[in-house]
Amino acid sequence: MVKKFIPLLLLLCILPMLASAQGVPELPEIYTSQDGSFQFNFPKNWWLEVGPSYIIIATSETALDAAPDALKDGEGRAIFLSYTPDQIEGFEGDVNAENIAAALGSRFSEENPVSDPEAMDIAIEDSAQVRWETNDGEITLMAVNVFDETYIVALVIAAQGELDKIEPTIAAIAETFNYRTVEEIEADNQALLDRWNASIRTLEDGTSYYFLVPEGEAPDAGWPVVVALADFRQDAAELLPHFAELADRRGIVLVASGFGDYADGETNRALLDEILGVINDELEVMEKGVVLYGFGEGGAFVTDYLEVDTEGVAGIVAEGPRIFYLPPADRQEVPYGVIYGERDPNLSSLNMMAIDETRAMGYAVRVSTIQNGLHEISVEGVSMVFDMIDLLQSVEE
Repeated sequence: MVKKFIPLLLLLCILPMLASAQGVPELPEIYTSQDGSFQFNFPKNWWLEVGPSYIIIATSETALDAAPDALKDGEGRAIFLSYTPDQIEGFEGDVNAENIAAALGSRFSEENPVSDPEAMDIAIEDSAQVRWETNDGEITLMAVNVFDETYIVALVIAAQGELDKIEPTIAAIAETFNYRTVEEIEADNQALLDRWNASIRTLEDGTSYYFLVPEGEAPDAGWPVVVALADFRQDAAELLPHFAELADRRGIVLVASGFGDYADGETNRALLDEILGVINDELEVMEKGVVLYGFGEGGAFVTDYLEVDTEGVAGIVAEGPRIFYLPPADRQEVPYGVIYGERDPNLSSLNMMAIDETRAMGYAVRVSTIQNGLHEISVEGVSMVFDMIDLLQSVEE
C-alpha cells in the first residue's frame, strides 16, 4: 500500500545562484529545516551538522569539530543560532544587530577583548559583527535580523590569520536565511501531497509506486531518471521527502517504489524490469541517464539487478544494502555509490569484501561511511544520487 499522506521531512534542494560581486563562492545548495520553517543556501561540498537548537556549517568534515589551531589554510566553521532579546540575560537598550552582537560577544568571548560592533557588508541593513581572539584562533560573531526581533547569530571560527578567508562566505550564508509562516508551509505541503498522490500507479503484481515527471517538455537529450527502491516493509512514500522536490527542481524524473512480493533469499528483478519498461515506453529518456537507488533491502535489489539489466541502467547507488551483490563481468562503464552508517547493522565484512572485489573487477565504486550513522536515508546518500546524475549528464554533453 502507498500512503496517501506523509509529513514534510528534510528537503535538500539544489538551485543555481550567482556569485556575489565581492567574489564570494556560489551558494548552490539549500538546506530546508525538517518542519519547513526556514531555509538557507550554502556552498557545494561544505558540511552540515544539524543539532536540536543549532546548525554547524564547515568547509570540510574535519573542520566540523577541529580545534581552531588545527584548521588548515582557509578552513573554518560557523555555528548558527537563533536569538531574540529576551533570550540574552541582562540585555538592555534598543533592539538592533549592533546591540545583539555586542551583548552576545561579551557573553561568548570568555573575557577576551571584543571589538566594537561594525556593520556587515550585506544587503540586510540590520546586521553587525564583532571580533575577538583566543589563544588558538580567531572568532567573529555575526548578528543578522531575519524577522521582527529574531536574529540569526553566527559564531565564525578559524585559525589565527585565517578568518578573513571564510568571513565573506559565512556572511553570504547568513544573508540567505529565510523564514516562512505556518500558512505558507501548510500551503506548500498540501500542494506537494496533492501532486505526489496524483502520481500513484500500480504494477501487475499490485505494488503501488510513484511516477513523478517534471512539468514541461523533455530536454533535448531526454529525461534523466532516478528509480528509488524502499527498504523491507518501508512505504515508498517515505522516499519522497528526500528526493521528490530536488528531482523536480533539477528536471529529473523520479520513480519511487517498494519491492512487492518476492521469495526469501531472492530479489524482485521482475519489478524493476516492469518499471524500467514503463519509463522507456512512455518517456524520452536520456541515453545512459537512468540511476538506480536502493535503501536497505532495496539497496541489495539494485546491486543485483545489473546482472540482468537490458534497459540501460547507467549508475547504481546503494544505501545500507543488506547484501552487496557482485556485478556482471562486462558492465564496468556503470559507476557505483555505496553509503553505510557506522552503526548500520548491514555494514559487514562480507559486504565490504564484495565491494573490494567489485573494484578489483574494474568498476568505479565510491564508498562513504557516515560517522555515528544509523540505518537511515542520509543527506550523503541523496547527494550521491544527484552527483551521479550530474556526472552522467556531463559525459552526455
